[in-house]
Amino acid sequence: MFRQRPRSDRGCHACRLWRPADAARSHTRLPGFSGSYLGVDVFFVLSGYLTTSLAFAPATGGGVERFKAFMTRRLLRIWPLLLLVVAVTGSVLAVLGQPVTAEVLSSALFMANVTLPVVSAPGVLIHTWTLAAEMQFYALIAILAILLPSVRVFRSVAVLLFICVTLSRIAATSGGDWMFVYNSPVTHTSGLFLGAVLATLPPLPARQSAALAFLAMAGIAIGFASATFATAAALVVWIPIAEVASAAAVFGLVHGGGLIGTLLRTPLLRRLGVLSYGIYLWHYPIAVLARNSFAAPTAFVLTAAASVVLAAASFRWVETPARRLARNLGRARAGEPAPGPARHLSGRKTDAKPTHDRRLRDA
Repeated sequence: MFRQRPRSDRGCHACRLWRPADAARSHTRLPGFSGSYLGVDVFFVLSGYLTTSLAFAPATGGGVERFKAFMTRRLLRIWPLLLLVVAVTGSVLAVLGQPVTAEVLSSALFMANVTLPVVSAPGVLIHTWTLAAEMQFYALIAILAILLPSVRVFRSVAVLLFICVTLSRIAATSGGDWMFVYNSPVTHTSGLFLGAVLATLPPLPARQSAALAFLAMAGIAIGFASATFATAAALVVWIPIAEVASAAAVFGLVHGGGLIGTLLRTPLLRRLGVLSYGIYLWHYPIAVLARNSFAAPTAFVLTAAASVVLAAASFRWVETPARRLARNLGRARAGEPAPGPARHLSGRKTDAKPTHDRRLRDA
């Protein structure tokens, strides 16, 4: 396994908001920004970059141990909150007399991007297809990180996978079902592999990173305003454009990003970026209820507000303990003692909590 270069990704945390923000808008049927579905592709590129950087971080033990350690961290990062949301949603559906078994199982087991394209039936957990794509990508990247000998070889493999998935999507567009092509892991995971390529590239000078981040974010905004959903052009034209623009934005932001990077590092946006996973998970079941009871603007506001509140609560009581457990398991594997309670200079114990920056680093 090769050593990954140091990175500074704080400016990217606010970019995570693209996914829940665009999902809440489209799922509450709020008019405008027809191309906001491209937020998934923005997030895939960012996730591919961050995850690959973590997979190639220095680690102790053999290949199997490194794989187990990496996948344990990823599962503890994603699974606890996912299981909570699935359990709550499934319970509500069961009370309402709705069939839930197939959808709950496919979502909880990271199979929604396989089962959804096959059955082509929307449900209240339809949005978990992106988590399935990510978890499958995690497993593949962890294996490649162990087997491949150098950054150059890994970069070549990641580029090849990006090209293959892109060509597969283009080929399937002509005769395939749109839902299948959009959600299938063999046609819509190219952004993850493009993000993986980014993690292997050398850094940019600050001035170039500022220009790149500005132009890329402008390109993403144009795509959000212009692209159309559920069309062949979305699959063949707009998704590749969004992926390339997102790659440029992420690459510019992690190396400074100039004014754009400074704006995205503001405490509020960074905090919302930290909560973005919970916001994304909670928003869709809420949106389904809200859009059937209120006009689109009201449904959007209610969905956004309720999702943020639930995400903040679940981050504190579900995600943070799971992350702490993952860190302690990592220390145990490395033979390091778990941190005890902090003390004042006077010797009194205090309730030590992870700093905000440390939570940000636990991508």
